Amino acid sequence: MKRKLNRLKLTCLTLGLAALVFSCGGETKQMSGIVASVAFDTIACKPFEREVLFRNPNTEEAQRFMGVYIEPGSLQNTEPSTSIDPNEEPKFSYRLTKVTVNNKDYPVLGGAAADILVPPGSNVVATVSYNPQEITKDSNYHRGVLTFLFNGPDLGVVQYELLGRAETMYEGCGEGPAGDVYSFTVDQVDFTIVGQGFDNNQFSMTIPGSEISRPFRFYVVDGVATMRKDEFPEFQIDGDELPAALTVTLSDNQVVGTFDGSSLVFDPITVAAPPIEVPGVMSTGTVSLTGDPDDISLQLTGSPFDGNTMEVVFVGNSDNPIDEALAGSVAGATFYLTAE
Repeated sequence: MKRKLNRLKLTCLTLGLAALVFSCGGETKQMSGIVASVAFDTIACKPFEREVLFRNPNTEEAQRFMGVYIEPGSLQNTEPSTSIDPNEEPKFSYRLTKVTVNNKDYPVLGGAAADILVPPGSNVVATVSYNPQEITKDSNYHRGVLTFLFNGPDLGVVQYELLGRAETMYEGCGEGPAGDVYSFTVDQVDFTIVGQGFDNNQFSMTIPGSEISRPFRFYVVDGVATMRKDEFPEFQIDGDELPAALTVTLSDNQVVGTFDGSSLVFDPITVAAPPIEVPGVMSTGTVSLTGDPDDISLQLTGSPFDGNTMEVVFVGNSDNPIDEALAGSVAGATFYLTAE
């Protein structure tokens, strides 16, 4: 399905000499500082994406990145001197949604992608979403910083300044989530983990709708669907083979996808059962994923909205070092929904 998010590509030049600082020994290159600014321009309550490209300037050796992430402390209000309480959700946000190298996607967990290997002369592409919930005032910007952290053979930090403008707002913005509201009663959730750590390689349970208090709700603006963590239908899973009773919710405060009136897709989306995070895809279509070894796999198929009911499936990578039972595993869920 073609994504309807506004999307532009920023092609950044290979770092020049000003961005390369040599160590005392003169052998290891160290990179440091903000090398460019990336502009975002949209209306408040309408997400906007850009791709930021960084090329490995080394034509002989692969470059390893310890992490790619958006600095959490860099979020500012419309006045540059105003800081935001880290315990409160900001009224605007930058979010790292995807990191790609040569068509290989690296998972974004907890807002960061880690342990990335970039071949000589290749690009690492970071996709950043800007979703302001307020307008910018007096020609100020919503500011953020995208960081690339190097750890071999070149060392250092390269950063891009993120400058967001939203001079107007979508109708209803500021009064809660904007757009057309789609709200569904959750009749049932079927939850599954496939992995070698479980009897018969599988753990399954059914959660009845009576145990789920929140509806499945999302908001749509021009084909862009937004779902909020505080409105996600949380549910609990429990069993002797699990490390503990776990509450399943969203990892991020909100996720952005597409909805065309019948088919719904959130790609990527990370579901959390703290302290475990499961990156994957949620859709009314078919989603499949292979774990480790290759015979560990899961495929689920949903059903588009027909004006009354909808089945939404999620499949993600639940491999986690915290518990051996989850090693190489794949998790999934099917939400059976009825329109309210």
